[in-house]
Amino acid sequence: RINVTERVEYAAVPYGESFVLLDNEGTVLRVSEEPPTLPLLLGMTLVEMTPGKALVVEQSYLFTDTLELLEIMEEHEVYFKKIDFSTVMIKAYIYDTLYCEGAPGNIRDNMESVEKLLFELYQQEITHGVIKVGKDNYLSFSPVIE
Repeated sequence: RINVTERVEYAAVPYGESFVLLDNEGTVLRVSEEPPTLPLLLGMTLVEMTPGKALVVEQSYLFTDTLELLEIMEEHEVYFKKIDFSTVMIKAYIYDTLYCEGAPGNIRDNMESVEKLLFELYQQEITHGVIKVGKDNYLSFSPVIE
């Protein structure tokens, strides 16, 4: 008896005019010309992207932490549409004008607090601003986007 488990598309990395689709372990599943409805990982420098193998990027520590963050995201009612890697701190976008900023590990570890704050902002119909996430449940919200 053989069990086959299909790898599920989990995140996408823009590459030129196409998108590299990844599973939850960072394995390259395929390259697509169509924009996917998956979290986009932006600002990474791709080193190798062979289908069936792990995606290799220059920012490997951020990439690994971000895959873990996406896994935790699914356990909470939080969805990041894109995550920008342009600095040591990532920007994880809930909307185009509302994002969390911090180290991926801090956002991951404080996801419960982030979820509560997002719910409060949603109730107040606030859809723009920055949630800075630090260590030990430190969150600060500013309506000003930097």
